[in-house]
Amino acid sequence: MPVKPISLTRPTSPTGKLIYGYNPSTNTYQIWNSLEKCTEALTGNRFVNKATVNMRIDKGILFYGYFLQTKPFTK
Repeated sequence: MPVKPISLTRPTSPTGKLIYGYNPSTNTYQIWNSLEKCTEALTGNRFVNKATVNMRIDKGILFYGYFLQTKPFTK
């Protein structure tokens, strides 16, 4: 009988990209593992329109009191 190669499962990588947040009123920084986790933490609903959030990231507009970026903030 021929031997079939078995494919090994790869470790799962975190979904999405890191989202960095800065709240200017409390002067705090926050990091989320994905855009869904960010929107769920800020709004309580992870099914928020992602295009709106991405537009706010691109233009530097506040989203629920946070400035959001995909790169770390320089302090």
